[in-house]
Amino acid sequence: LNEGYDLTDELKIKIKQTLREKTSPRHVPKLIFKAPTDGIPYTFSNKKVEIAVTKIIHGMSVANRGALRNPDSLDFYEEIKDKL
Repeated sequence: LNEGYDLTDELKIKIKQTLREKTSPRHVPKLIFKAPTDGIPYTFSNKKVEIAVTKIIHGMSVANRGALRNPDSLDFYEEIKDKL
């Protein structure tokens, strides 16, 4: 979500309804989180670092946080990993 908007329960329901109607029930997520503005980790060459997020969610450590432009973005995934 853009800055200044909140992820309310009403919005979560609307997102799920829209996905169900426009795609299929299989595409509807059980959980929806609002990531921080800098919530997606990137390298200094502007590549997304999805593997780091996957490792955190699976309880593994990320070896080289120094290679990330925004290493603090991984903290969000550390916080939510037990809810998944």
